[in-house]
Amino acid sequence: MLAACSSGVPATATTTKSSASAAATIDSCLVGTWTATNVAMSAGGISGFAGMTMTIQASGKTVLDFSNAAPMVFSDKDVSDQFTGTDAFTMDSVHGQTGVISPETSLNFTITGPSGTATEPLEQPFFDAALYICSSTSLTMNFDGVVDGGAYLQGYAATFTR
Repeated sequence: MLAACSSGVPATATTTKSSASAAATIDSCLVGTWTATNVAMSAGGISGFAGMTMTIQASGKTVLDFSNAAPMVFSDKDVSDQFTGTDAFTMDSVHGQTGVISPETSLNFTITGPSGTATEPLEQPFFDAALYICSSTSLTMNFDGVVDGGAYLQGYAATFTR
């Protein structure tokens, strides 16, 4: 998939990374504040987070705010996850793909199910590498990242509006 900027021209951003400090190049189409309409597993059965906002600055600094987000619901398990707090990271983008180059998470998640409720800190960024399609009013991110050799967010897609 190629990212399409609002002009309809495929993104041609390049990424520069430095060991001294994380530098990012961001497709101008991604810059702004986005509101999630849904985050769902493509195989179905898991969806939610409508109302979560994602603000992306031209520097790549990105903040996810869960204060108005609906819970993630697991329809086949009578379980839901509610996230609270913010997730901040530096993102870069090149050729229709984003990457996280500097994570800083302060998220907690609460799992509610038949056996009760438990709250714990989330110890990794909420988002990971994603393929994206962007226009002036909509953003779709398809996640296929890997953390510690295992699949993370495999098969999830997030849709946003501006």
